[in-house]
Amino acid sequence: MTFFLNRCYHVTKKTSEIYLQYQKRPSYIVGHLSMYDYSVFWTKASENLKATQLCFDNGLYNACANRAYYAMYHAAIAILIAKGFPPTQKQIDHGWVQSTFARELINRRKIMPNALKAYLSDAQIFRNNADYRDIMISQKTANRQVRKSQEFIDKIEMELSK
Repeated sequence: MTFFLNRCYHVTKKTSEIYLQYQKRPSYIVGHLSMYDYSVFWTKASENLKATQLCFDNGLYNACANRAYYAMYHAAIAILIAKGFPPTQKQIDHGWVQSTFARELINRRKIMPNALKAYLSDAQIFRNNADYRDIMISQKTANRQVRKSQEFIDKIEMELSK
């Protein structure tokens, strides 16, 4: 038998017996349970990182910049969820991810290196240039984005494995 709490969080009968304390949060977050699973976002990050390298290797530098940003973006979402900062909106806002990652994981908890603070916002600028402007991403810029996205994900993976 399956139950639905506030119409959004799917819970089986076994887990429905867990005591859930309702907090003042949006209706799709119940107690400490979130509708988001960090492992899904981690898988997306890994796929995007592979796509980043494939795009670079094939000279698709605009697509490489796009995938590099999304690799970092999904990795940031994964660690935010894993560390207890699930998104509070049904759609995950890019600005929220960037600011919460920097504020909570770098500035307050200091579990991520300060060097990563600008990685997401810089990568978004390159992605926006690649996707929405009449600018081509160079091989040098794409290569830098490949390295930064790999570094970003490696640091997050180290923290998630603790």
